[in-house]
Amino acid sequence: MRAQVVAGRNEDGGRIKELVMNSGFAPETIDFLDWSDIEPYWLVARLENGIVGCIQWAIAKPIGRIEYLSTEEDLAHIQRARVVKALLETSLSVLTQAGCQLASGTVPFGYKSYARLLKKRGAVKQAQGNVFIKRLM
Repeated sequence: MRAQVVAGRNEDGGRIKELVMNSGFAPETIDFLDWSDIEPYWLVARLENGIVGCIQWAIAKPIGRIEYLSTEEDLAHIQRARVVKALLETSLSVLTQAGCQLASGTVPFGYKSYARLLKKRGAVKQAQGNVFIKRLM
């Protein structure tokens, strides 16, 4: 079965938080955040058993961003690949339709297969470094 990619709703915030935290994105720095107001900046992948993946997008011109690709840990390899592909293609389409000329995003060092997928689809590594965050509220 193919994953259906749709806009995340505010009521999906808790599940998105769970997926992001379980995917290794520094739980100690995002656990305290309020995830109840996430619209319209997330896409979610749904299967019959609910939300199994998500990705955040941010429109900015000329360079848009896609971040925090996360999937359910228990997905079979082929299903995970399909979910990742669907989320990636949909988020890039959103940025394209918004007029972004380039899409950028951070891929954690441990996500080798995701980096290979991006390269296979024409993405190039821009730089290496650290991702910094600062609490605003």
